[in-house]
Amino acid sequence: MNPLIHFGARSIAKQEDLHKKFLAGGPKAVAPEHSYHCFGRAFDWVNIVDPDAGDKGLAWDDDKAYAKGTQIAEQFDIRGIGGSDNDHLQDAHFATFADLPRNEFGHFPTEAVA
Repeated sequence: MNPLIHFGARSIAKQEDLHKKFLAGGPKAVAPEHSYHCFGRAFDWVNIVDPDAGDKGLAWDDDKAYAKGTQIAEQFDIRGIGGSDNDHLQDAHFATFADLPRNEFGHFPTEAVA
């Protein structure tokens, strides 16, 4: 596996924009208060099959790769939600968005910690 994370933590404004686009017929995106991304506890990824091919080297429709990545993630208490959102992985310590710590909503580190 050679994952590329293309979405991680998201601002409330960004999630709201994505949710509005979903309601207008775009890709799946939940309301900010339901999004693990807005708590800094989710990411979306794609497997890189050819690092020299730019966007053409990304396996966006490779269900087998997503299944394998999800299986590997489970070892680290990260779970997938499946379905058409098979590129989405989130913190398995919280069974539903209602279990997420409310004080983290929109408040998460924006820089990697060394």
